[in-house]
Amino acid sequence: VDLLSEEIEHDTAMLAIISKWEEVTQKGFDEVIGYSNEELVRTGFEESAIGNLITDAMREFFDVDVAIHNSGGIRANLPKGEVTYRDCFNIDALSNTAVIMEMTGKQIFDALEIGVNGHHAIFQVSGVKFRYDSKKPIGSRVLEVSLADGTPIDTTEYYSIVTNSFLAAGGGEYTIFKESRNAQDSFHYLRNIIVEHVKKHSPIKKGIEGRIIDVARR
Repeated sequence: VDLLSEEIEHDTAMLAIISKWEEVTQKGFDEVIGYSNEELVRTGFEESAIGNLITDAMREFFDVDVAIHNSGGIRANLPKGEVTYRDCFNIDALSNTAVIMEMTGKQIFDALEIGVNGHHAIFQVSGVKFRYDSKKPIGSRVLEVSLADGTPIDTTEYYSIVTNSFLAAGGGEYTIFKESRNAQDSFHYLRNIIVEHVKKHSPIKKGIEGRIIDVARR
């Protein structure tokens, strides 16, 4: 008697079920949702066009003052030409959700300081721009932070922020995000926010805008 025959049949049936559900979940992944004029490429230690796209999408979606996203959370480039949902899924392969909170200008300044300490890739931003000096001691690298219109950030004023669920959790060096107030997980996946942005603004045209400047490299 083949004691494994029944198990093999069950495995085959299970594989068929998995295959069917895979087909259902994959449906629409390769549907074209928009176009990009250029490939938007990830970078670890400088402003990136794809970082600008993602943070702009986050800030616009929630209509907040500032968006902050870690470069390490950007898992793929946005291709030139046709853009599909799968492309956006690959960019947010870590399944981050967007978290809304309020932070003072000082807390934003401190968060950006953590972002340029060299221990990890920098933060990508929207709604603010900043200059820093990577040659200065850790903790004293950020020179100035201003709003998108050039107005210096007010260290005592509260600003509405959107970031991702990884940073909002405040693990490791990122405890500054736990010091925010009124933090609330929107449960919107970043990939879906990117999808909506691409649909709305296609064809995508993003570049480097001088949001993040390391004066030591000039």
